[in-house]
Amino acid sequence: MRVEKHSEQKEERIRILEELLDGYRALGDGPRERTSQTAILFELGMLQHDLGDYAVARHLLQQTLEMAEATADKIGVAATLAQLGTVAEPEGRLEESFILWAQSSAMLEELGSPDLQLALDSLDEASEKLGEERCHEMFEDAGLP
Repeated sequence: MRVEKHSEQKEERIRILEELLDGYRALGDGPRERTSQTAILFELGMLQHDLGDYAVARHLLQQTLEMAEATADKIGVAATLAQLGTVAEPEGRLEESFILWAQSSAMLEELGSPDLQLALDSLDEASEKLGEERCHEMFEDAGLP
């Protein structure tokens, strides 16, 4: 019963956020509207992940990433990369997840973000599952430090 109610609350939040997103899209394509749309898309992606709809979550987060990159929102890009890694992991795409968390960690470190430790913790968990040698190869292949 409690889980069902929790899901219903998330679905209601999704409905409200989708209406809000439509409203911001109708307002135009100015910087404030794009910033708001990016934040809403990110939240929608996180909610879909929580509900287990990973394909929809990934689609929403890809849109978020594109918008964050277009507006040079480095923190937004780093956060979205981390969330994309979080979506990839339960789908069994552990190597992709590892690379996304590594990219996010590198950006967060460069920005001096307090969220760096969260990304590093996710990266550590993935490296334990993949093995040290494979992780080293992926770092080199991706051109990461």
